[in-house]
Amino acid sequence: MMTVLNLLRNLRFTIIVSRKMSNYRYYNRNPANNHINDCVCRAISNCTGLSYGAVDRLLATTAKDNECEKLCVCCYDKLLKRLGYKKRYCNNDETVADISMKYKNYRVIIRIKAHLTSSIYGKIEDTWDCSDHYVDCFWIVQ
Repeated sequence: MMTVLNLLRNLRFTIIVSRKMSNYRYYNRNPANNHINDCVCRAISNCTGLSYGAVDRLLATTAKDNECEKLCVCCYDKLLKRLGYKKRYCNNDETVADISMKYKNYRVIIRIKAHLTSSIYGKIEDTWDCSDHYVDCFWIVQ
């Protein structure tokens, strides 16, 4: 009896984990496929369709104009606003997976603590699965 019960628990865990992973896809937009701290360039480039290099140059220009670091929140926030994207806020009980599914008909740049990720039509595309992390804000790219 105990073995069957453990088997059922493991099966339930496997189904839950499989469901969670179903809207994540490994994707590294970095042109050299490097694994570096470049989530801002990767997410913005992936959602907007701008090349990685173009986003990097836009961030550098924005940083110079605003006297800040190109990967700081204020810098990419100003860049996204300049590109015409409106910042939307969460009430901190929505995860990346929740936002991804809620806006599955759009490309979405999603911010969690110390990271930007992207959701392309309901599929989270990043170098790691952050689907269970809580979102503080996001930008819908149309």
